[in-house]
Amino acid sequence: MSDDFNPWGDGPTNNSKPTLKNRRNTGGKKPNNVVKLKNPFDGKSPIKAYGILGVGLLLFWVIINSFYMVDIQEEAIVLRFGKYHRTTSSGLHFKFPRPIERVEKLPVTRENRVEIGFSSISRRGNTYQTKKQQESYMLTGDENIVDINFVVSWNIKSAKDFLFNVRDSGDYVKSTAESAMREVISRTPIDNALTDGKPQIAAEAKELLQDILDNYGAGINVLRLEIKDANPPKPVLEAFIDVQNAKTEKERAKNQAEAYRNDVIPRARGQAAQMLEDSKAYKQRVIAEAEGAASRFNAVYNEYSKAKRVTKDRIYLETMEQVLGGMNKVIIDKQAGAVPYLPLPAIQNK
Repeated sequence: MSDDFNPWGDGPTNNSKPTLKNRRNTGGKKPNNVVKLKNPFDGKSPIKAYGILGVGLLLFWVIINSFYMVDIQEEAIVLRFGKYHRTTSSGLHFKFPRPIERVEKLPVTRENRVEIGFSSISRRGNTYQTKKQQESYMLTGDENIVDINFVVSWNIKSAKDFLFNVRDSGDYVKSTAESAMREVISRTPIDNALTDGKPQIAAEAKELLQDILDNYGAGINVLRLEIKDANPPKPVLEAFIDVQNAKTEKERAKNQAEAYRNDVIPRARGQAAQMLEDSKAYKQRVIAEAEGAASRFNAVYNEYSKAKRVTKDRIYLETMEQVLGGMNKVIIDKQAGAVPYLPLPAIQNK
């Protein structure tokens, strides 16, 4: 570019704009060195000009509304004239502008939390809990009331089903979880609900809740179901403690009785077995003695049949020996005139 360039035309090159004095010298006419900018709409009708402008704005609006971005934690549902058309994942995507297509984005990986039986409120860094008895009081299988609080964690499994089949996700999951827990508690004894049966109850309630949501086509995945607390209701807490103490005493007495039974029954069985063995031994002894006596009798009878007189005398003498062996005896000879006296015991003692 040369130094004498004048943007105002071919006038003087003193790098100065036309002054009012110069304009007056020209009789009020614009100096020749002034350049007039060209109107792009010169030579066109206003309607055509505004049409071109409108088309440009329309194209700009279409481009702006035809592309959308989906976050990595989201899924997008594209609705064409209000009807489901497709599901898109994370990234940049194209769609027809409204009202042809509309996009609904859902946070499918976000973990949601629902509290049943209580609600947590955070204030100034502290967390406060508000009790909701209408949700927490449930009837057990043995017709007792238990106050139970639990938390359900869930996320979206199917964006399409969740968008079209669920109106209010928080209330929907809450009411369904409460219904599932009530069904499980209704067939569970209160002792299991208050002691070591909580993990089993939570597992059954989670499985039942997932089945209900799947049957309804809610597109919700249950991540966890945690029982935070399970206690008797406060108005009957003292009575429940008394009942528990009575049950404990009952168990103690039962255990003592079982211990006594376990001690007495084996001893009685041992004594019975001993008596049975003694009776068997007595039976064998009596039988053996009887058989021996019978054998002796048969032997004596055989000898008697051979020599009856001698056998009778021997039997008589043996019998008298047995009868008179331990008695004081005096021998008298009735054929003698004088009565002889023979003190046999005194002689035997000497």
